[in-house]
Amino acid sequence: MSKHDRDIWDDAVRSKLEDFEVDTMPGDWEAIVDRLPAQATISLWHRLSYWAAAAVVSILLISGGLFLIDREMDELTAYED
Repeated sequence: MSKHDRDIWDDAVRSKLEDFEVDTMPGDWEAIVDRLPAQATISLWHRLSYWAAAAVVSILLISGGLFLIDREMDELTAYED
C-alpha cells in the first residue's frame, strides 16, 4: 500500500468517524470521579508560611537594592568632592 493509498484510506475513515460520539451512562462520570486521587489540601499554617517566605524574600531584595543604590550615591558624591 503506497503513501497515497494510505492517505485516501485515512481520509475516508476520518470522514466517517468525524461526528461519531458515544453516549455515556450517567454512572460513568461518578465512577471516574471516585477513582481520581483526592486533591491535597494545604493547611493554613503552610499557606501562611509560604506568604511569609515570599514577604521575607521581597524585603531582602528591596533592602539590598536600596543599600546598593545608597552605596553608589555615596561613592558618586565622594568622587565629585
